[in-house]
Amino acid sequence: MNRNWLTVLVSHNTGPDNGTHFRHVAGVDDLEFLAAVTRAESVAYVEAIVVNLYHCTRLYGQGP
Repeated sequence: MNRNWLTVLVSHNTGPDNGTHFRHVAGVDDLEFLAAVTRAESVAYVEAIVVNLYHCTRLYGQGP
């Protein structure tokens, strides 16, 4: 998964083979990768994680 956290999130939600498949289809661009994900549940999962990460970072900073 090349240490890409978006690929890891999709793989966690859909299974490792599916996350790798979507990454292979889209290439290295993260926006293309998210556009290639065809499962609505996975897209919602990734969006929820990213939104929570944004809010936590905004409220608490980058952390240690």
